[in-house]
Amino acid sequence: MFSWFKFRKKQTADASVQEVPGESDNLEESDPDLPNSDKCCPGKYYVNCHCANHDLCHSIAPGLFQRDDEKGYFYVVKQPETSDELQLMQECIDACPIEAIRDDGETIDWPREPRKSEEKTKAHPLNVDGPFYVTNDCCTLCAVIFEEAPDMFRVNGKQDHCYVSKQPETDEQVDRMIEVMNLAELRYVRCRSNDLVLLEKIRGAGEGEQCDVEL
Repeated sequence: MFSWFKFRKKQTADASVQEVPGESDNLEESDPDLPNSDKCCPGKYYVNCHCANHDLCHSIAPGLFQRDDEKGYFYVVKQPETSDELQLMQECIDACPIEAIRDDGETIDWPREPRKSEEKTKAHPLNVDGPFYVTNDCCTLCAVIFEEAPDMFRVNGKQDHCYVSKQPETDEQVDRMIEVMNLAELRYVRCRSNDLVLLEKIRGAGEGEQCDVEL
């Protein structure tokens, strides 16, 4: 079966690589095994310093890659979380003509550190895996969760603590989860994601202090 991405990769690799205005002139001095930007969303995937600004990654997965117009390269703005996003990321890796997209980011000591201590932001054990969680021993069972997001919260068997039972999957659900963060007593709903897009959205809603990772 004909693959446009494989064809485009070969076509680009066979052609001479032209310099793009704004592209770094010091690539040889940079470590090719490190992310090319401190804006990169920490995680498994990143773009190294050999990015030549071909735009293939962004055209395939615009939600995962963003261009730094000043420096002239692309970086990973969001780590893939769903199977569809993982598939798109793999297509980007396969399509990159200079193999600048790497998948060994888990070995990197990322610079961003949690805003709060682990003890202060300990999650309730019943929270499902994902970016949002309810802190342990902090719930007051206020009516907010039942009014704003009954589909994403449940109450434990003792009926004395709520927890996140379902992570938001749509923009509308994310908006409702952020509304819970805003309205809940004692600020017990928090976000532990490294996703810069999500963090910016939460900060834009005035809830930046409820994020474990500081922008």
